[in-house]
Amino acid sequence: MTSGKVIRNIVLSALLALVPLAARPGEVHVYLTNEDHITGGELSLDDQTLSLLTTHCGRILIERAAVKGISTDPDHAEDVLLFIGESDVVHNLNGDRLSGKVLGIKDGVISMQTFFAQDKTLQVKIEQLDYLVFAASKKAEWTSPDDVRVIFANGDVISGKMAGFQPSPPGQGQFVLDPPYCDKVLFDAGAFRSLHNARQSKEFLPWGIAQGLMDLLEKSGEAAGIYGQVYPSLLKSLLKDGDKRGALLIFKRISRYLNDQYAFQRIGDEFAANNMFDAAIQAYDKMLEKSPTYYYSYTKLFDVYVRMGRDSEAAEIYERLLSNPAVNLDGYGTSLNKIRMDLSDTYVRLKEFDKAAEHLRRVVVAPPEQEDIRRNALVKLINLFREQGKIDSLTARYKAELSEKNKILGQSYLEMVRIYLEEGKIMKAKTYVQRLQELGLTEYAEKARQLIKE
Repeated sequence: MTSGKVIRNIVLSALLALVPLAARPGEVHVYLTNEDHITGGELSLDDQTLSLLTTHCGRILIERAAVKGISTDPDHAEDVLLFIGESDVVHNLNGDRLSGKVLGIKDGVISMQTFFAQDKTLQVKIEQLDYLVFAASKKAEWTSPDDVRVIFANGDVISGKMAGFQPSPPGQGQFVLDPPYCDKVLFDAGAFRSLHNARQSKEFLPWGIAQGLMDLLEKSGEAAGIYGQVYPSLLKSLLKDGDKRGALLIFKRISRYLNDQYAFQRIGDEFAANNMFDAAIQAYDKMLEKSPTYYYSYTKLFDVYVRMGRDSEAAEIYERLLSNPAVNLDGYGTSLNKIRMDLSDTYVRLKEFDKAAEHLRRVVVAPPEQEDIRRNALVKLINLFREQGKIDSLTARYKAELSEKNKILGQSYLEMVRIYLEEGKIMKAKTYVQRLQELGLTEYAEKARQLIKE
């Protein structure tokens, strides 16, 4: 059994129930400075308190100072918990980012005073929110070893002092927990998965098995060293178990210090194989960052962009490849012509036909090192012109030029026939008649014969 599997088996049984579930529509995830996270709805916020309606503890009023951030997607947990910054930041689903001070949240709307519009209050609907973080001088950290940590059925984690058990209503009863950031909360026995003594339950890992594996590796002090070969295997194993969130966590944690381009390549390949294309692009971007002259850094990105239908970005990455003379294509067993052929196909899909034709033309006029590719390029170029209707226009232009040339040539030959006839050189005149016939200028040949008869 590999070392990775041994580590996983040690912590697996204690971790299977700890992975937070995605929020239901209308719900959000609230992350706290002690690493607790609570899911709920009917969210409101003022300068003192965050109010949240939960399914397990009813409405909870949390001290605002204890709130690290809010997200509509649990995949942003680390983005929130690790954030350090001097201002609040709102990240919208459309990619926009607003920095400033969050004034409050009410009726599904975030009110914010931004740096670029200090005299105005901007509003963002919660439904447009990806995640927001509050100004913080340090990342979230759990520092209360005497607390009990409760893992609820939906994956929420709340820490605090266990204050007792309330036996009413009869036959049911509720546990009472006293968190450091809000009043006592009550919950029944069916609401939680497990209770942990935080000091003694060393295997407690709120973010699942991936966190446990990374914590163990980072404690060795060699997380950026030999384990560069282990990470892709761990990530692959997690993906086989369907733990995409854990795989993403490992990728995020190692991206800060890992310099192995081949590890990022293998990780990107695993993400791509599991149709996690956005994550694959991030991995291949890291690969390109570590080695800008590595041919596969470009081709991997190109292939993923094409699979996603993002042809503009695919074209851009191959144009970057062509503009980088330091990439030794011959050393990778490929050629410039092959890149241009793939790029031309991309431009055809983008309906940028002039760019497609230019790359095909360059292949056609390239040295004949790969004649089959040149022939293929020529066929594609002709078909491209035909589809655009340019074949007909080129043919018409050629015929017009030819007709003009034939007129000039025919008239010139007729004039020579007249000259030779005036000089009595009939055989010479007949020679030009024959030439006119051979050139297909039958109209002028017939005129020449009439001159000779006369």
